[in-house]
Amino acid sequence: MGDAMPSPYPDFPASTPAVEIDLDAVRANFRTLKSAAPAAEISAVVKCDAYGLGAMAVARTLAAFEQCRTFFVAYPHEGVDLRSALGDLAPNAKIYIFNGPSAETLGAFEEGALTPVINSREQARLWAGARPGAIAALHVDTGMNRLGANERELSDIAATRGLKIGLVMSHLACGFDPGHDMNRRQHLAFEKACAEFPGVKRSLSASAGAFMGPAYHYDLIRPGIAIYGAGPFDRPDPRLKPVA
Repeated sequence: MGDAMPSPYPDFPASTPAVEIDLDAVRANFRTLKSAAPAAEISAVVKCDAYGLGAMAVARTLAAFEQCRTFFVAYPHEGVDLRSALGDLAPNAKIYIFNGPSAETLGAFEEGALTPVINSREQARLWAGARPGAIAALHVDTGMNRLGANERELSDIAATRGLKIGLVMSHLACGFDPGHDMNRRQHLAFEKACAEFPGVKRSLSASAGAFMGPAYHYDLIRPGIAIYGAGPFDRPDPRLKPVA
């Protein structure tokens, strides 16, 4: 038996599994999304360490080479780390926090210059009371039933003194099936919700919506899995390159 091949990863024991991340493929997928929705801004969802693929490397690559200036993560501590990683590459990047603020995390929002996504009347009041006039996004639940304010709360949120909403967003529950009637119903519900916030930027779509035509594009698209090469319609998509 011959000598064992040397490990290409000398910093790891020979038995440790490793995965290579193709950042050129990340860039190519981001450009594919831009081509699919040329009138909208394409952001990058890098929550959960970019789905385990390395949020800091992905974000720095997209900021440096694709001029991505808007990012989404789930929690404030992720946003603080991301702000530090972006550094001088994108000092004015917007970093949105999907789960919004709590009394315990208000300091992190200030530390990282983070923008909360408001999901309830209570979060709206908390943010407006602590940071009056500071911009927030608003997530409206149009049918996903995961995060977001319900339609009965919208008038109260819109009237909250000191609250400044800069983006209204929602999420398609059945975007994996572009022909599903739920998409049409959520689109109509989103239009109705946005009427409470005239002139405010809008974002309905994540990865799937980018490929569903201009009616779903609005001002901003929030792709996650498509950036990392996964087809958003529950099957491989030849337009997207594998990243791992």
